[in-house]
Amino acid sequence: MKILAVDQSSSSPSVALIDGDSVIAERIWQDDRNRKSCLFGSIDAMLKQASVKLENIERFAVGMGPGSYTGLRTSIMAVKAMAMPDHKPVFGISSGNAIAERANCEYGEPRVTVLGDARRSQFWYCHFELREGTMTPVDKWMLVESVSFRSICRPEFCLVTPEWSRLSVLLEAEMRRSGIRVITQSIYPEASRLGRMAGKCVVQTEPVAPIYLHAAVANAI
Repeated sequence: MKILAVDQSSSSPSVALIDGDSVIAERIWQDDRNRKSCLFGSIDAMLKQASVKLENIERFAVGMGPGSYTGLRTSIMAVKAMAMPDHKPVFGISSGNAIAERANCEYGEPRVTVLGDARRSQFWYCHFELREGTMTPVDKWMLVESVSFRSICRPEFCLVTPEWSRLSVLLEAEMRRSGIRVITQSIYPEASRLGRMAGKCVVQTEPVAPIYLHAAVANAI
């Protein structure tokens, strides 16, 4: 099954073409203000590289965040538009879940806290643990005030973030204070991993919409 996957939740957006469990083609670029042109240009180049036409895509996958709200809205609208003509299924996957899977597969961490900067002196976070071979959320995505950051740190959970350059001072200080494990680089949610995760889904169980936790915007979606 050919799957086209997109994630623009972080400063390292990506697109990927998956067939089964194999990555046929992939494009990763650095964050750019003109996300829309980068996205469609990357998809077009990737499909040409793989000699695959858009109408041959059987399923679409898109990262729902948390992360860049503009990036999330752009990618979700783009994927829905591509899927619409032939009524192809669209699967929304939490970008944070893809980060947790990377932490497990590449670093061997069975329990992680995925953390990001929600601005407004807040962080978004969720705890994940390995259950039956899959990194599974222990709780819902939530916000915590930056001054209360330590309250979410669990000794048995490794901290991981897609925003290491922004949060490194805080995370390194906590690592020194409490001895908690921290992956000391940005771990991004790769579109290729999202695509493989979507390939294992049977049905979409939640609306394909950005995961945005600030109430004023969340209520308007």
